[in-house]
Amino acid sequence: MESTVITMLQRRVDKAIIDVIFEMQHAAYYLFDEGEKNWKKGDIEGPLLLVKRSQEPYFYVTILNKQTLSNFHQPISMDAQFDKKMPQLLYIKDRNKGVYGIWSPSADQLDSLLIKLGEIQHIDSQSRMLKSLLDIGGESNLMVNSRSPDSISEPKQQEYRETTVIKAPEENVMKPEFFQKGIQFEDEEVSNSRKERLREAIIALANSDEFLDLVMQALRSKGFN
Repeated sequence: MESTVITMLQRRVDKAIIDVIFEMQHAAYYLFDEGEKNWKKGDIEGPLLLVKRSQEPYFYVTILNKQTLSNFHQPISMDAQFDKKMPQLLYIKDRNKGVYGIWSPSADQLDSLLIKLGEIQHIDSQSRMLKSLLDIGGESNLMVNSRSPDSISEPKQQEYRETTVIKAPEENVMKPEFFQKGIQFEDEEVSNSRKERLREAIIALANSDEFLDLVMQALRSKGFN
């Protein structure tokens, strides 16, 4: 996408947009009426863009409304379900927004959009799996020791102080029953299964340019160059 278009989108739509992955000349927003069980056209209509952002949510679909100043935005994650119920209608079920759809005169373009959305959701799923398996995501996990290499290698003087040993009350001492129960170790097959899932997630993410871009953005936000 040309830089002039990105600059225009940053100025008029969202300053965090860094790329346009997919675009359609015309799309319309439809609402699903639960009571009447049918689709009703909304008041949003115009060009559709699938954009990439520099911060969360990293991807979303937007319809630049030609009728009013209110645009349509749908973040792309595992919290939303995308499907085609009709040739020219993309079905969207969001946990927070309910059921609605995107209509386009081109069924082929909707198919292409659905494929792109599936790829992004796969990245989101693998990212969540990796974070879950490694228990990462906290601020402390992205921090590094700011000391220089010389200061790290310098021996640190240990201070010794005279301490008084406090004897624990007898009722707080572990009873023999604790040791009789034994220690529960994780089954080897379960451990290997988790390792295999982690290996598959890392390989899938390493082959994804979109995920690597997100990692680079996260590292730059933390001061890494």
